[in-house]
Amino acid sequence: MPIPILGIFEDGTFRDFVTGIVERHASQHGFAVHLQPFLTNGCNFDNLRDHLARETAQAGVLVGVDGKRTSAREKIDRLRARADITNEYARPALWAVASPSIEAWLMADPEGVHHVLAELYGASAVRATARPAAPASESTAKSALRSWTGRILGRPLLRGGCEHAQEIGRALDPNRLGRRRTPNLWRFVREDLPRFLEDLARSP
Repeated sequence: MPIPILGIFEDGTFRDFVTGIVERHASQHGFAVHLQPFLTNGCNFDNLRDHLARETAQAGVLVGVDGKRTSAREKIDRLRARADITNEYARPALWAVASPSIEAWLMADPEGVHHVLAELYGASAVRATARPAAPASESTAKSALRSWTGRILGRPLLRGGCEHAQEIGRALDPNRLGRRRTPNLWRFVREDLPRFLEDLARSP
């Protein structure tokens, strides 16, 4: 029986990418999870605590949001304060803050991206293309991902690669992540996610 997790995400791309990562890692831990997503569609998370109080059937909570101009640590502290998960609805929680945005995380494992595009469009359609420099802003990350995936395939994708976020998340290999380029993704995959899954496995 899959373990139910409430996922609260800024948008569908975040939901898809993190779902791919979490499902693969849960499988490696020997169990299945089912993410029940709720999208804020770019709105703030001021009502996070009220939402968690209404949704109490899930074994754990996963919150995903872009960092934008805020540090990951500061954003997580704000989310924790708004969630107030120390109350009677306490359960394992995982915080995913993509800095500067989820598009930067999608470019974190170039080999995984090339593999996914080759699987979807055929190996002959894919060109080995160097990844752009680490983006410093959300707008730069969006533009860089769209341009890079377009160069790989020789034509632009409708959503600039975001339409394949779940497959890219599933293909992501933690051993290929650069700790200096995407430190908060490295920490999420290598430290926070394994701890969260262990907590879920111990939950009654």
